[in-house]
Amino acid sequence: MRQTVTIRASRKASILAVGILILSLVITLTTVPSTEAETFSSPRMGKATVTVLDANGNPCPNATIQFNQTTHDFLFGVGMTGPQGNLPYWLFPEFQKIGVNFLMPAILWSSTEPQPGVYTWGITDNYRLAELQQLGYTMDGQLLIFFFDYDWCIPEYLKNMTYNEILAAVDTHVYTVASYYAGIIKYWDINEPADPRSCYFNFTQQQWVEIVRTAGQAIRRADPDARILVNLVVDDHDGWTPHGFLDALVANNVEFDDIGLEIYIGMVPSDENGYPDVNACSEKIHTFDRFNKPVIITEIAIPDTPSQQTQADWLKSFYSMAFQIPSVKSICYYYTVDDGGLTSGLYPDANSPPRLIYYALGDIIKNLTSNGSVTTGTSGDAMIEGYAGDYQLLVNTGDKVSNFTIHINEGEARNVSLNMSPLPTPTPTTTLPTNTPSPNPTASPSQSVTPLIPEFSASIVIVLVPILVSCVLPD
Repeated sequence: MRQTVTIRASRKASILAVGILILSLVITLTTVPSTEAETFSSPRMGKATVTVLDANGNPCPNATIQFNQTTHDFLFGVGMTGPQGNLPYWLFPEFQKIGVNFLMPAILWSSTEPQPGVYTWGITDNYRLAELQQLGYTMDGQLLIFFFDYDWCIPEYLKNMTYNEILAAVDTHVYTVASYYAGIIKYWDINEPADPRSCYFNFTQQQWVEIVRTAGQAIRRADPDARILVNLVVDDHDGWTPHGFLDALVANNVEFDDIGLEIYIGMVPSDENGYPDVNACSEKIHTFDRFNKPVIITEIAIPDTPSQQTQADWLKSFYSMAFQIPSVKSICYYYTVDDGGLTSGLYPDANSPPRLIYYALGDIIKNLTSNGSVTTGTSGDAMIEGYAGDYQLLVNTGDKVSNFTIHINEGEARNVSLNMSPLPTPTPTTTLPTNTPSPNPTASPSQSVTPLIPEFSASIVIVLVPILVSCVLPD
């Protein structure tokens, strides 16, 4: 009997402790989406109306909130391959320092399965992808399926297979590779399918549709959280169009998540320097809006002629345009170093200083990073507007200073209550470059103050009432 009573008492104490913990968690940081219609300084921005409360739940007026964006939801990317293969690892921690958060390692069939059923990971593991993920990088396994007529793309044994044998090989190969890198590589790239310029095999469009379907299904089985990216060049060729192939995928109910677009010289009208005209690029990107899919600009690059300055200026103009298109979720400058005789790299080579375009990329990301300070009003609230991502908040009420981490979502306004006795918040390992004040309103977050009545979900009552009642009822 004593043992029974002890167990019941212990159980009550445990339930009560859990209830108190849940309550403290909810009160410490309560996030409720705003129901009011909102406008934003940029389609990439969101808002958080923050209410600062003291330990007793009372609002704290005149509290200062310093906010610094530590991550971006938008993906600022670079390629990872050079003319001699993988680039040295040290380059990519350096890129992280300027805010780059997206990488495109080439995961080629010929590198990972050079002989049927014989998988080798040495070349791709040399990228040190797990370490790069720990640094905060998101990655696209580029060229997972790419049947271009180069030995480094297609192993010789594939060329001797029938279509049905290739289809079966696609299923096995893609599943094996995506399984090996599950949880590390987020996007998998089916590259230039059905484009007659990029395929050794003379497949029909319908045969290509089935290859994309098969590869996508294998990716889903291997890693349900991975994203299937169909990567295409933007221009038409010999009766083939990227739009027509995407139409065929949709008509055949082929599942894919994102559209990748390559834009190079000659694919759209040129400007006075021979670069892709930025307005023409915008028009071309918008032609893919009807598919209602996120767009990843997987490959852009231009040479440093007529000058490094014109090269850098073009990149800034392209980002200024593409960053404002809501469907575009990433832009990747493909050539990290020069390749194929083109002086298009951010670096001439891995042993040389970077070109001006490297610093231009850093400036672009810096100017799209939100930092600032706001002061709470009489109700303890202040509004932060900034680009989507994680934010570190330093809150000072005059007698207490606390750190918080919040997330601002693109195009969303939300209400956040911060209790000045928070649970410990991990300090982010990545710090984006500090933005300098800019006269351009889209480069600086709004700092207006709006009142907020703290809101608490009814689910708190649903969770806590049974717990607390169980603690007071007799045994």
